[in-house]
Amino acid sequence: MGSLLLLALIFYSVWYGWRHIGASRAAKPAPAAIGVSRAAKPAPAATAASPDADLELSVSASATTHVRVIADDKVLLDSQVYAGDTRHFTAKRQFDVSATNSAAVLLQLNGRPMAPLGPPGTFGRMVYTHKDLRQGNGGDSKP
Repeated sequence: MGSLLLLALIFYSVWYGWRHIGASRAAKPAPAAIGVSRAAKPAPAATAASPDADLELSVSASATTHVRVIADDKVLLDSQVYAGDTRHFTAKRQFDVSATNSAAVLLQLNGRPMAPLGPPGTFGRMVYTHKDLRQGNGGDSKP
């Protein structure tokens, strides 16, 4: 009888804990979701695609990955970027961006979301110029 009571107590404790943890997780938004919603807002400069204007690149990471950013043939970043980090860069002509986990990198060029560098979990590389602003490619910046 005592072992049956002990088993019932263990079952109830697990059930209660499971419900409590599930409710607390549902109440809190994920940190990555907060970063994505901030990164998806277009900036007012998104409509300006003048070749004389600087290119502004925003690089956000939804997961840890190694990122390399080359602006006008000068390496500006070649290191790990951690989930939740956002970095900003400027260039006159072009950006060459690569990442070891391409879908973990969220890119915006002059406020416009760019398409992912590649499929999740794979290396990806892309070169961005003023042409990318005129084409209005506006890819989905969510991995």
